[in-house]
Amino acid sequence: MIDKAAPHRIGLEGAPVRDASQLILEVGIAVGVLSLCALCVVDVRALAARSVQVDNTLARTPAIQALRVAFLVVVIGIFPRPQSMPVAWRRAVNTACAMLACSVCGDVYGALSDAGVVPDVVASLGVIDSVERRILRLASMAARAVPLLTLLAARETISVRRPMTSFDAASPRPLEVLLWLEPYLFVVGTSTLATILAAAAFVRFELAWAAPLGVDTALAGCAAAAVRAHRRRDPGALLGWLAVVVSMVMGLFMGGYAFGGPLPAPAAIGDYRTLTRTLLRDAHIALLSLGVLCIAFTISRLPRSTA
Repeated sequence: MIDKAAPHRIGLEGAPVRDASQLILEVGIAVGVLSLCALCVVDVRALAARSVQVDNTLARTPAIQALRVAFLVVVIGIFPRPQSMPVAWRRAVNTACAMLACSVCGDVYGALSDAGVVPDVVASLGVIDSVERRILRLASMAARAVPLLTLLAARETISVRRPMTSFDAASPRPLEVLLWLEPYLFVVGTSTLATILAAAAFVRFELAWAAPLGVDTALAGCAAAAVRAHRRRDPGALLGWLAVVVSMVMGLFMGGYAFGGPLPAPAAIGDYRTLTRTLLRDAHIALLSLGVLCIAFTISRLPRSTA
């Protein structure tokens, strides 16, 4: 019997037929791969020139914007059905949706302010390279990336038919505790990271030093997802989650000095505009994006009927 809800249904002549969500997900993956290639080309040009020129900076912006679009398209393609998942994961998905909605509202407000319809509150944060503007850009990316990671983990939860790990309070094992906490870790990471960064941009930039609360919880959630991928022997998902973990560790390291402390910037990498720091930031973005695309690709190969 043919499963009519499977992602690759059989057509009249025996050819596989993809449903709409499958096609949307594949489009998002393709856009993400092309955006990463464009970003790599810009960085190679900058490395060859041994400087970050104005034209390279301008060329980098469309690649980053295209990655944002790719993330939103992937969200549409992998979006799980909350009624078919455990309550804890349902809360994680709802939190991710709320943060994504806030991100979209921010984009709309930014477009309206550029058109002069509403006041431009971002202009009050100083020049484009000011600490506050840099924190706000990071908050904008976090408001997309962490909810997307939450939705990817939730979709895997459904597609591979893995229930939540039971928690035995009498004899808890560290890994089992981590796996049981996974959805709650994503809830905290999704709700706090972008919120803390936005507050730091508009209220007081020292609040950014509390960002590790959101990063650490999201990092622990991604580590739990990597453990699950290892247990079910899924090399693609494992590679993707490990790439995300490494990227977030890089983010923790760079966040220690990027916004005026609490740690001093290493002398070898220079100030914000140097080539080394630019390449480090782009490597952080590219590694996270590559991990997301790997996970999304493995999900695109999983049956849709369980989701």
